[in-house]
Amino acid sequence: MNEYDTNLDAQVGSHKGQAGTNQLIGRGNYAGALTLTNIPSGDVTDAQIQTTLDDAFTANTLPQPDENTIYAIFFPSSVSISLGGDESCATFGAYHEATTETTRHAAYYLVVPDCGTSFSDYTSVTSHELIEATTDAFPTPGSSPDYPQAWNDKSGNEVADLCESSSGSIVTPTGTFTVQGIWDETTQKCITTRTYKDDYSVSFATPTLATTPGKSSTVTLSTATTAGSAQPLALSVTAPAGVTAQLSAPTVTSGQSVTLTITATSAAASAQVVVRADGTTGSATQTHTAALLLK
Repeated sequence: MNEYDTNLDAQVGSHKGQAGTNQLIGRGNYAGALTLTNIPSGDVTDAQIQTTLDDAFTANTLPQPDENTIYAIFFPSSVSISLGGDESCATFGAYHEATTETTRHAAYYLVVPDCGTSFSDYTSVTSHELIEATTDAFPTPGSSPDYPQAWNDKSGNEVADLCESSSGSIVTPTGTFTVQGIWDETTQKCITTRTYKDDYSVSFATPTLATTPGKSSTVTLSTATTAGSAQPLALSVTAPAGVTAQLSAPTVTSGQSVTLTITATSAAASAQVVVRADGTTGSATQTHTAALLLK
């Protein structure tokens, strides 16, 4: 999906000719599942969902929002969700949105109700919203799409809307899942995967780490060459307040591993350390990240 980076000027709309939002899309990872207990009872509105997210951020029961995190919120079949007067499973199957914040980073999230469909339909719908939450973190009205939404056609369709009738399979370490296709501007087709001639990945063997204040822990960060030839990668790390994180080396060749040392000076539950790996494929810069969820 990194063909939908926004490191270019806006082409149309109210910000035409102005700098884009500079989102850089790369491989990420699944950080973990968390259950929220302080939630509204019964049916909910999108406004209540946003309030619940903010309360969880304040209570540190969810990792703090940043530019690399998407919160996928799943509801049981007993709960109906209302969005602008529309009802889940009647007028929509799922959606993605973002909070508007003044004291913290905006939170990007997707909402998936249980509409009683097959599991493959469920994963396909989820992939649709995940794709669009990644490429268009701030959705705008479909009747009048505009900045900061990044990618849509003149009718307001986003990159997954254009491919709702397509599907494919993705093989993961935990199984094979049905996903929806995404519009690929390069090939002008709906596809599920496309890789560069040279490509790489960065990951933690276990994406969670239990920390003890005042003690250090080490984890292994692995890189791999997923296509073509190995390439040099520049590594950097971002840690939340109260946590220091240090890599054993700032650069590696894809296929090599490094050690990440984590020290928490205070309780760091539900916080994330994010490692960024920058590489190139020809003249194109790629940025892949791996997040480590602290517990």
